[in-house]
Amino acid sequence: NSQPYGGGLRAAPSGWSTSKNTFNSINGNVNSVLGGSKLNEFIFQYADFRNNIPLSSSDPWLVFPNGVTGGANPNTPQSTEQTKWQFRDDFSWSITGFGGLGHDFKAGVNWIHEPHLFATFNGGTQPQYTFTADSLTAPIQLVTFNGGTANVNIPFDQYGLYIQDDWRVSSRLTLNLGLRYDLVDGMPIDQSSNPN
Repeated sequence: NSQPYGGGLRAAPSGWSTSKNTFNSINGNVNSVLGGSKLNEFIFQYADFRNNIPLSSSDPWLVFPNGVTGGANPNTPQSTEQTKWQFRDDFSWSITGFGGLGHDFKAGVNWIHEPHLFATFNGGTQPQYTFTADSLTAPIQLVTFNGGTANVNIPFDQYGLYIQDDWRVSSRLTLNLGLRYDLVDGMPIDQSSNPN
């Protein structure tokens, strides 16, 4: 996917950039029927995502009172990267009787592993000039200069575990019982440069 970024009626082409996105995904699903009343569903997924918005220009960012802008867009460059693995298994089992008309049991586990969730923002590296009038020869009202690089990697793991029972006590009463536990484990890591 590629699309314009920063374009607008009052934005000069020097402030435009191109936002490029790449997404890859591999999914696998195995369903196994066991004994006629039991079903096991296993799901595997791998996915990676990349977004990149390069610097739009090497010129200063110019801002005029009428809303016209031009030069290096202060929101560029920036990028996002993500890598994700998922393993999920669900087991279903239906039985009749057993203290009523029947039970529909279901239990499952889910693990999402994201070793790479990286974002960087290096915007505002060119000076910004705000003018008092709509002319390049007008006095400058404000000069802004931002620098530095903001990078962060947020690897994390998400764990899920559940069990449920749809208990048909009678033809007029069904109890939906269940228990679920979720845990997200991860911590941001500041980085001076892209780890790739």
